[in-house]
Amino acid sequence: MMRETQDAYLIGAATNEENRTIEIPLDFLPKGSFQACVVEDGEDAHYLNNRESLRTSKVEVNRKSHLQVRLACGGGACITISKH
Repeated sequence: MMRETQDAYLIGAATNEENRTIEIPLDFLPKGSFQACVVEDGEDAHYLNNRESLRTSKVEVNRKSHLQVRLACGGGACITISKH
């Protein structure tokens, strides 16, 4: 799911009981440089016994970029992208 506001793009992702890594193309962005703040499940995250494990990162991106996001079992991710 993606939602555009005046100042940022917001992307959310969720999964079922299977962990996975997804790739998100950013070709919807206009030309220019942006910063993505990614909050995703930590390496030891699991919906049954470790729901609080998170990893955050900031990455410079543009419309040619792709983000890889880790979703733990029963987990999800949130990404905000703003003009850099």
